[in-house]
Amino acid sequence: MSLNTQILIAAILGVAFGFLLNLFPNTQFFSVSLYGLGLASSIFIGLLKMLLIPLIFSSIVVGVSNLQAGGQLGRVWKITLLCCVTTTTLALILGLSCAHLFNVGQGVDIVMFQDAMNSHQTPDTLTPSSFFTNFIQNTLINPFKAFAEGNVLAVVVFALFIGVALVKGGENFRSVRKLSLQFFDIMMMMISWVMKLAPLGIFALLAKLISTEDISVLSRLAEFAAVVTGTTIFHGAVVLPLLLWIFGKMSPITFFKGTR
Repeated sequence: MSLNTQILIAAILGVAFGFLLNLFPNTQFFSVSLYGLGLASSIFIGLLKMLLIPLIFSSIVVGVSNLQAGGQLGRVWKITLLCCVTTTTLALILGLSCAHLFNVGQGVDIVMFQDAMNSHQTPDTLTPSSFFTNFIQNTLINPFKAFAEGNVLAVVVFALFIGVALVKGGENFRSVRKLSLQFFDIMMMMISWVMKLAPLGIFALLAKLISTEDISVLSRLAEFAAVVTGTTIFHGAVVLPLLLWIFGKMSPITFFKGTR
């Protein structure tokens, strides 16, 4: 049985078990089950968080460092930056438009997000100049601080610098490049171990969510999930292939067959 099938079955069973727990509120069975579900979900999410930053760092370093020629690097760098800015801007426009169109999450007050909402400070006004200043101050920082705080964007920027330095250094840094590749292989192996726990983690997360949250909240959350999923699919299946066809002069069908 494939991992995707296992996750689908686990998701269905998790929802069913969550509704079952709702039939036995304020009982020892409910409290013990909730404790077990919380423990299992925390282990799964914790393992993913633990590996996320090292995986991002190693994958970018390895990807950039494999561009051996300096001329090739310059061309790839410019095209990649242009594609990143363009596709991200289109994704933001599409996402914000759908959010305003469907009013996703309106009236939802979920306790699990309260800590994040309370700790996040958003200024009343954010001018373009202050935005770029804030962006630079939170991106070009001590890499060890970025690793410790899980600042993904700062880690990406630092990894890009390391990759470029490995390319420019050429054979002088061959051992470091080899070490980076081995570290990336280690991270991929560990990720494969964690993903074997995905069915259990998904089961625990959904069962805990169903058994502890109000049904009206879950219905609004389902609407939010549907809009996010639909928008993401539209961006990946329509917007990006259209850009590929127009600017890359490649059939999206050929591209998808090659990446399958």
